[in-house]
Amino acid sequence: MASLIELGQIVSLAEAAAAFERCVAAREFFDPEPLRIWADRIRVDEPGGTALMLPAGTVIPGDLELDYGNDDIEAHRIGSIVALGDLTVDGRLLNLDADGGPFLLVGGTLKTKEILKGGAAVVVLGGLSAEGTIFCDYCHGSMQVCGDVSAPLLLLNDHEIAVTGAIHGRTVSNETCELRDVLVPEVFFDPDDDEDEWPEGGLIAERLLAGLPVIRDGC
Repeated sequence: MASLIELGQIVSLAEAAAAFERCVAAREFFDPEPLRIWADRIRVDEPGGTALMLPAGTVIPGDLELDYGNDDIEAHRIGSIVALGDLTVDGRLLNLDADGGPFLLVGGTLKTKEILKGGAAVVVLGGLSAEGTIFCDYCHGSMQVCGDVSAPLLLLNDHEIAVTGAIHGRTVSNETCELRDVLVPEVFFDPDDDEDEWPEGGLIAERLLAGLPVIRDGC
């Protein structure tokens, strides 16, 4: 299987930022400034950092590991991944580090099997769809989607997400319900303590990776 690097091109952060600005401009958003700000954030790691630019229509045949521990990302000091159009990830989008990770900026739609996202920022100028759960964990990360989000379950654990379009599927967060009442007890540090209100993101990720349910039966 081709490495992530072989699917695109290593470029300077300045070049990646300019490319993303062109993607934003091409969509003619009513207020593009909140999206153009991400181009400035790309440039923060200059000098020394790099970006991976993926052509429109790129298909990643396996998982996309959006963590600094990823061999390709670490070897090339990649601070951002910029897809110039639609991006398909045949496997999962994985960012298991709750504290950070490279930016993923998608100029079109993003399609994937499942998303387990921690501290990395993900910005999608089109729509986002997942066959399984979209799980976003902890307050260090954020997700912004300019189109619709479609997934059987959108699970938010103290995580910022902004969706311009509609959300198709169930949303579970501390704003929609009492998480303790909806999630299986195994995802809490103390499964038997009803006062333990916040689930452990790592335990949720472990169950999703193992194909185990995170929602209680009947909920």
